[in-house]
Amino acid sequence: MTRTLDLRTGRPVWMAYRSPSVPCTRLRRDARTGAFGTTRTGLPLIGKLPGDPRVHAVMGYGGNGITFSRIAAEIVRADLTGATDADAALFAFEA
Repeated sequence: MTRTLDLRTGRPVWMAYRSPSVPCTRLRRDARTGAFGTTRTGLPLIGKLPGDPRVHAVMGYGGNGITFSRIAAEIVRADLTGATDADAALFAFEA
């Protein structure tokens, strides 16, 4: 068994890995590991990159990609079509 920290909560998570040399009788099927990019506010960054307005970036989902990808699509679409999006300021890069 291996102990690691859940990056979102900071709580320890115990995980077991199958290995031919180490017998393991108990595996957590709901355990996972991985790096999640996040920001100080917990919200992703969505919009034009500062210094290069021709590049749109969407990053820092922190594991909430399904929800924030929809919001990101709406913000980027509005920007590309010349419209404004009411939520764009919440997710904008700091200038």
